[in-house]
Amino acid sequence: MSDITSIATNTSVTCPLCSSDEHQTLATRGRAGEDLHTVVCTGCGLVFISPIPTAEEVAEYYAKEYRLKYKGVVQPKRKHIYRAGKRALMRLPLIEEFAKPGQRVLDIGSGGGEFVYLLKSKGFAASGIEPDEGYGGFSVQEYGIDVKIGPFDESMFEPDSFDVVTANHVVEHLRDPLSVFQGIWKGLKKGGHLIVEVPNVESKYHTPCNRWHFAHIFNFNPDTMENLGRRAGFEVVRTDLVGKSVHVRTVFKKSENAKPMQVSHENYHRVKNTLDSYTNYDHYTSTMPAKRLWSSVAQVVHEKIAVHATLSGKEILDRIYNAESSKLILARSA
Repeated sequence: MSDITSIATNTSVTCPLCSSDEHQTLATRGRAGEDLHTVVCTGCGLVFISPIPTAEEVAEYYAKEYRLKYKGVVQPKRKHIYRAGKRALMRLPLIEEFAKPGQRVLDIGSGGGEFVYLLKSKGFAASGIEPDEGYGGFSVQEYGIDVKIGPFDESMFEPDSFDVVTANHVVEHLRDPLSVFQGIWKGLKKGGHLIVEVPNVESKYHTPCNRWHFAHIFNFNPDTMENLGRRAGFEVVRTDLVGKSVHVRTVFKKSENAKPMQVSHENYHRVKNTLDSYTNYDHYTSTMPAKRLWSSVAQVVHEKIAVHATLSGKEILDRIYNAESSKLILARSA
């Protein structure tokens, strides 16, 4: 086939999941029109940037550039804190399913620290890792939480240290997710859990022309996410599709007897067919743009009403978390 790109196995673009050197080009430009070569592995269906950026490029980008380009700020605005706080509450029930107060929980890519602060307020021994100096520094100063500021790599994890590790919209940004997963496996206690959420490459929520960008080095679907965990030695507990964007959320368990990867060409065909069958025309002639616009407007209005200009980050989160606690107490007593 003329559109299959064969790549020598000694280069950095050999598939990091199944080691295949046969990839099919999906795009040669990113959403801003920049040069960006994105491929899908014909062996397993993993989608990734080719060549994969160097460790130095990734470290520099996430230390100082990512938040500025993505949100236009060095530290989170009040609306960002409010939004992240609400999302933190949505993540909490899953943690409570797999860990008890007092146990150690590590949040990889802790951002502005909202989730770590929530976990700490619920009695968990919570800490975070955040590569962005502005957001990470803000979280430490504002909330007094334990956050290590620096890049992700397998050396961050002391053996048998954590009961639960979470990575919420982080794995797609890693240049070597397998090594990080292997580090997490070592860092978890026996029977500990890894909870991961990533964008779904098969989602039809976003405009197709905006799919590819430098920040997302990898693009997963349920099959490739589960296989990434299996290759690192994890047992798959379950995978759910969550939210309007049908994100992939997978719970893994540290196991000595995990099943091996279950790679098949069928997933490649599934991913490729899904991407090919949903065009910009399909998107703009559907109801999705109107739904997204309405959702965005409603969110902005709600945030302006909810967040007073004089509130600090801590005051915003305390209001959100205390209000939610009060609702739970009332619900249990009803």
